[in-house]
Amino acid sequence: MAKKRLNKKIAIIGSIILAMLILAVIVIFLRLGQDPEDFIRDAQVALSLAEKDYEAAEKAYKRAYKYAKNKKLQIDILFKMAEIYEETNNWPKVAGCWTKIVTIDTSNVRARKRLLNYSYQLADSGNWGAWRSVESSATELIDKGLDTSTEVYTFKGRAIMELTRHGQSSDPEESIQKAIECFGKVLELEPNNVDVYMYLAQAAGIKGQTYANQGVPNAKEQADKESEDILRQCVENAPEQPKAHTNYLTVKYRKAAFDEQIYK
Repeated sequence: MAKKRLNKKIAIIGSIILAMLILAVIVIFLRLGQDPEDFIRDAQVALSLAEKDYEAAEKAYKRAYKYAKNKKLQIDILFKMAEIYEETNNWPKVAGCWTKIVTIDTSNVRARKRLLNYSYQLADSGNWGAWRSVESSATELIDKGLDTSTEVYTFKGRAIMELTRHGQSSDPEESIQKAIECFGKVLELEPNNVDVYMYLAQAAGIKGQTYANQGVPNAKEQADKESEDILRQCVENAPEQPKAHTNYLTVKYRKAAFDEQIYK
C-alpha cells in the first residue's frame, strides 16, 4: 500500500515536471517570435525596396515597439516611425511619435525641439492658437536648462508677443516686456539677426499701443520712433542684408505717409 502511494506521488511529481518543461518550451517559442530586432529588420527591408512599402514598415515598427522592453529601444523605434510619417506627410502622427518620446523621457531634447518647431510652424502659418504651445514648450526647455539656444529664445519671444497681440495676456505690459527681453538675449549673440530686429520693432509697437490704451500721452508716437530706431540699428549691424534695408524703409515710408495725412 505504501509502495502504491509512493508511485502515485512520483507520478504526480513527474507530471508537474513534464508540465513545467512543456510550459518552458512554449515560452521559448513565443519569445522567438517576439524579438523586436526581427521586426526592425523587416521594416528596414520594406523601406529598402525600390518602391518603399511604408505600410509594411509601419506595421513592423509597431510590432517592434510592442515587444521592446527598454526605453532606449522604444525611443529609437518611435523616431524611426516618425521618419516614415514625415515621408508620407502625416504630420499629426509625426507629432504623436515625438509626444510619446517625451512621455517616456521628459529630458529628450531632440523630441522636444522637434515638437517645438512643429508648433511654431503651425502658429506661424496662421494657427495662432498654437502660440500657447510654443510659449510653454520654449519656456520649459529654457527653465530646465535643456536648450537655451537663440532659436528657442526667439520662439519664446515671438510666442509671447503674438499672444499679447491677440489679447491672450492678463498683463500685457509685463508680457511684452518679457518678449522684448527674449529678443534682446538673441541680439546679444546674433547682432545681425534681421528677423529678430523686426520682431523687436513689432514688440515696441505693441508696447506703445499698450501704454496708449492706459492713457499715456504720446505713447504711440514714441513707440513708432523706437521701432524706427531699432530697424535703423539693424541696417547698421547688417548692411549687407537687403531685408534689413527693406524693413527700415518700409517703416519710414509708413510713418512719413501717416504724418503727411495728419499735417496736410
